[in-house]
Amino acid sequence: MNPVQKKAAAYLSACGYRNKDIATRLNVDDMAVHRALDEALEQGWLTKPICRFSQEEQNEIDTALGIEPQLQSKLKRVSRGALQEVRVTLTSPKDEEMHFGGGMHLSRMLKDTKLLGCAWGKDLLNTARQLARIRIRRKIKVFPVRAEPISYGERGGASFEYYSVAAVCGTLCDALGVGEFPSLSGVPAILPWRGAVPKEMDQYLRLIPGYRQIAVGKASYLERADTILTSVGPASPVSDWTLEFVKGAGLPGGWKLSDLVFGDVAGVFLPKPGLDSKQRSFLDHASERMVCLNRRHLETCVQRCAESQRQCTKGNPHSGGAIICAYSAVKARATLEAVRSQLVSRLIISPQVAREVDRLISEDAESKPCTD
Repeated sequence: MNPVQKKAAAYLSACGYRNKDIATRLNVDDMAVHRALDEALEQGWLTKPICRFSQEEQNEIDTALGIEPQLQSKLKRVSRGALQEVRVTLTSPKDEEMHFGGGMHLSRMLKDTKLLGCAWGKDLLNTARQLARIRIRRKIKVFPVRAEPISYGERGGASFEYYSVAAVCGTLCDALGVGEFPSLSGVPAILPWRGAVPKEMDQYLRLIPGYRQIAVGKASYLERADTILTSVGPASPVSDWTLEFVKGAGLPGGWKLSDLVFGDVAGVFLPKPGLDSKQRSFLDHASERMVCLNRRHLETCVQRCAESQRQCTKGNPHSGGAIICAYSAVKARATLEAVRSQLVSRLIISPQVAREVDRLISEDAESKPCTD
């Protein structure tokens, strides 16, 4: 086995692959894999159950494994310098819906993080659970960037577990070995009116300690967060959270959300071009009703990360920023538009999303009118 294959074997092992599956993936025999993993432990590449590679080494491994080696450079061009990193998970040899490596990539992306804001979602919870198996220990403050939608309680059971912000924050706290996170219990996810918040409601929200800590003033967590962990929601099929949100905002009859937006990033809409004044007004009105995280918070986090990256040396890149995890192919368009909108610093995506994003980039380039 050559040196890159040995590192790839260590990476696959840390992601959860069995030696037999590693041998099949790399087209080598089982004993070669066994020797390679022993060497990985001696070299310090593999400190079970986590790999320790530089970004350059990870790029080499991704290329050796055929994981969309050109996608990162394509997306960086699309983002006009905002995107710092793209990592593609591995799928189970037997089940493409099982993803490996997201938690390990996240552990490195949190290297410099001090204040971590989290949204909701199945992809986030699955990644946090992978991180919990690694059980790294970091002094990171974790906080929710959104309150819980009402529909969680209506669905109950496993759906609540898979979608709630509290589930993601709690799992991350366990993985990082940190204490409790501030609660937004009692805070509505969506305000039931348009325009400025009435004085009485503002006074009520400020009575809630978690809300004051997260969202009030220049010293609030949202203003100071160096990392925001979130996912994207497609406009079609629309998520339960987004559907509840737009209905509460008064989506006019006959309108489809998919005609207005590509999707959303933790409730921050990704509007389509060419909207008329009424459509833009509705989206503005809907955005005003969201509690806590807004577009400016994401933009500031991405800009802060890009600036820190420029000040770092090549061998010690900065981490953090706005991190998006997306594992379902239906999220590809929203993921690409989030990159174009400069609302993401780092991506952790599945091979299915990577392939679809790559296809969409090519499709969009072909559909652009030629200019002389």
